[in-house]
Amino acid sequence: MSADTTVDFSDLRRADTVRITTNMNVELARVENPQTIAAVVDWLCERSHGWSVPPGSAMVLDDRLNFYADGRTMGNVGVASTVMTAHRKGRFYQRPAEPGDRRELFALLGFDLGDD
Repeated sequence: MSADTTVDFSDLRRADTVRITTNMNVELARVENPQTIAAVVDWLCERSHGWSVPPGSAMVLDDRLNFYADGRTMGNVGVASTVMTAHRKGRFYQRPAEPGDRRELFALLGFDLGDD
């Protein structure tokens, strides 16, 4: 698959909960505010291009945003300082993260990561 695969995040607009977890699925926070979830999905939709299917196994990042609608999982997204990952509709994707992406995303969720 090409390095410029588009990942559609628009269906995440139906999410009513975002669980922020560690890579061991320990919940760090839960977001249920519709405006916050909408802002996060808008942020992801702005970054829908430039994804690729990773060779071999998928990377597991330290922090994940797990999206749910009516208690059912919709997929997850991870953002580290240099890479973003997504598990969408049974497929894994990754793309380079821009400087400040992680800090910007977590700010939308109400977290100040400082100079992360």
